[in-house]
Amino acid sequence: MQQELDQVWKGWKIDHLMGEGAFGKVYKIVKEEFGHTYQAAMKVMSIPQNLAEIEEVRNDGMDDHEAAEYFYGVVGDIVEEFTLMSKLKGHSNIVSYEDHAVVPHEDKIGWNIYIRMELLTPLYAYAKEHEMTNHDIIRLGMDICAALETCQKYHIIHRDIKPENMFISDFGRYKLGDFGIARQIEKTTAGLSKKGTYTYMAPEVYLGKDYDATVDIYSLGIVLYRFLNGNRAPFLPLYPQKIRPSDKRMANVKRMNGMPFPKPCNASERLSEIILKACAYDPKDRYQDPADMRQELEECLAEECRYLYTKEEGPAIEALSYAVSSKGESKQEETKQEELDYELTDPLFGNLKTDIPSQPEVEEQPEPEETKMVEETSVAKSEPEEQPEPEEATEILTQTEEMEETESEQEEYREDEKDSGKKKKILILVLIILALVAGCVMFFQSRKRETPNLKNLSVEEARQVLAGKEYGLVLKEMREEYSDQVKRGYIISQNPIPGSTVTKGDAIQVVVSAGELKEIPSIEKKSLEKAKELLEKEGFVLKISDRQYSDTVKKGWIISQKPDASNKAGEGSTIEVVVSKGIEQVTVPDVEGNKKSTAIKKIKKAKLRYEIHYDYSSSVSEGRVISQSVAAGKKTDKNKIIRLVVSLGKEPEPEPTPSYNNSSSSGSSSGGSSSSGRSSSGGSSGGGGSSGGGSSSDGGGSWWSD
Repeated sequence: MQQELDQVWKGWKIDHLMGEGAFGKVYKIVKEEFGHTYQAAMKVMSIPQNLAEIEEVRNDGMDDHEAAEYFYGVVGDIVEEFTLMSKLKGHSNIVSYEDHAVVPHEDKIGWNIYIRMELLTPLYAYAKEHEMTNHDIIRLGMDICAALETCQKYHIIHRDIKPENMFISDFGRYKLGDFGIARQIEKTTAGLSKKGTYTYMAPEVYLGKDYDATVDIYSLGIVLYRFLNGNRAPFLPLYPQKIRPSDKRMANVKRMNGMPFPKPCNASERLSEIILKACAYDPKDRYQDPADMRQELEECLAEECRYLYTKEEGPAIEALSYAVSSKGESKQEETKQEELDYELTDPLFGNLKTDIPSQPEVEEQPEPEETKMVEETSVAKSEPEEQPEPEEATEILTQTEEMEETESEQEEYREDEKDSGKKKKILILVLIILALVAGCVMFFQSRKRETPNLKNLSVEEARQVLAGKEYGLVLKEMREEYSDQVKRGYIISQNPIPGSTVTKGDAIQVVVSAGELKEIPSIEKKSLEKAKELLEKEGFVLKISDRQYSDTVKKGWIISQKPDASNKAGEGSTIEVVVSKGIEQVTVPDVEGNKKSTAIKKIKKAKLRYEIHYDYSSSVSEGRVISQSVAAGKKTDKNKIIRLVVSLGKEPEPEPTPSYNNSSSSGSSSGGSSSSGRSSSGGSSGGGGSSGGGSSSDGGGSWWSD
């Protein structure tokens, strides 16, 4: 393999085998140059893929030369797909194609196809090492939708959307690859017999009906469904239940018969709606444009982000409350203050409450004087000391009352001071909230914009206008419409209309002109160069869809076109043509020495016609071919007439002429000869030479016939 690689791309070395699939192997290759290391992926495919495919076409009546031409046609179709891939090069969500090479096998029918592409991580390999969140899966859907938008621009139906054809870059961008290669390889008999599972195939493709680009949207929906359903396709038992072969068959039957899908078990309500719409059984019920699906996925992603943000706001508010509470308060007072602050902050995210909670705090009340006196009296009685005189007792009681009043006043002052501190904190917090609300109002007011008039601007001009600092808006192309008034690629209408109020970051939807509808010229039975000239003059693009042999159209000329000349199409539309490869060249088989019936079968199988002539032969037995008009192994036009000379066996010897001795009878004979004809006489007088010459001439003339 390395030896062939050195011949194809000098300097590139095989690092290791990355993977092997149904259509070939993928290697990581590297190149050292000027102190830099370059990396790429190389896919290697063989056409045909095995000897069984060659044997299959031989069983269809093809010889080795015809089989080689058949498979070479498959190689040519794959190379045509590379031309398509080169047009998509540079799109951020499509695998970048770099180069290709075709190398014939030395000792047998077949070719190796080498494709060099950017080095990426296969999606399945990434998913095995990284747990994919709902956000990752939504972004996967958005990126593949963006790739399908580009496909739609070039009128491409991928028709093979599946995780195996998806990749992820080192920067986390998802990409779509393998454009058309699998479809072309399916033309080989082995490919047709192993089309694979129908897990991602749209029902209309499975049922052999007409289909359009929505089949790619359907397949993408199935991919997202599986990722959000524990890697289980619709109608399969959910993990950890085991899957039996009968489960897969029944799931396929239900899907192809239009049974409504259950919601994927790990998707939100909104995300489920998007995926189930993409997987609708009727193509009319699906997204008709991948851009529409991408926009709804973007909105869904934004909703999920807002949900996560709201869940985390509570702790953030508590932290803010904790920051404004006094450091000197006890832990119990801090907790009360946090609860109060949280309740006051709640209006930012709930219903606004302006009333401060009025539940009174439980305070220690001063005891009535009578109670104190009773207590003091009882204490005095229990003590064995002498009782003071009444005057002294009155004086002590008065001092005690004064002290209690002073303590009560101090306690009330402390409580008032505490209430005052709390009110200050509440006031500060309310002011902060009001400032935040005012800031939000000003922020959203500052984001308001008036939509500019985009009509009759090119898409690129409109995009630049909207992206400017004055607007900060996004352009979204809704669809294309034909117009005989607005040039192709320029804007016909917009939504919202000019002068409408929008918010910075909003999308402005536009309808773009597809140009004027023009009549398609007739290019059949014209040279390829002339056909291109006629189409380009009318603004059309020529695409060779196939090359076929033709007995009536010269090589390099157009056999047919699609759409035909009776239709109209928009400027820039693609006209597909079938180009003639001329009269098919076939190899003349060797039939000399064969029986006539065997020779005829070989001539027919080689797509030739025949003519039978007969002659005597001393070396070839009767009924076998003596010679053929075109030498065996020579190339000639299909349906050419080959003349075969078939042996009649050995030529019979002529019968001897009787002789007469008497003159009487001789005279009589002469008289008879004179009366009946000269040939007999000539034969008699001329002898065997004359007779033999006549026999050879007659024999040659009588046996060569058409």
